[in-house]
Amino acid sequence: TRLINNEDVTYHGTVDEVNTHVFADNKDRELSDILTEFDEYGRKVDAYLQTLSDEQINDSNVLSFTGKHSILRFVIGNTWGHYSDHYDDLKDYVERL
Repeated sequence: TRLINNEDVTYHGTVDEVNTHVFADNKDRELSDILTEFDEYGRKVDAYLQTLSDEQINDSNVLSFTGKHSILRFVIGNTWGHYSDHYDDLKDYVERL
């Protein structure tokens, strides 16, 4: 939703500080709630991206909070491009269940 409303969707700080903040915000939530929200936001981002032209998706000036990045690069870096960074951690976690 914040992406679509051009609101700042980033946490600020080092990668470790951001990860600590995100973890603290979500550690007590039920996994089913997180997965439901994850799927919902994925659909919303996809629907929003479908409304953009190729020029808009590749323009780094369309949304102010993406900095020097295009919307496409911002989305990739915060979705599937980022998930692979945590794949091994998630796999290890699931194997311990």
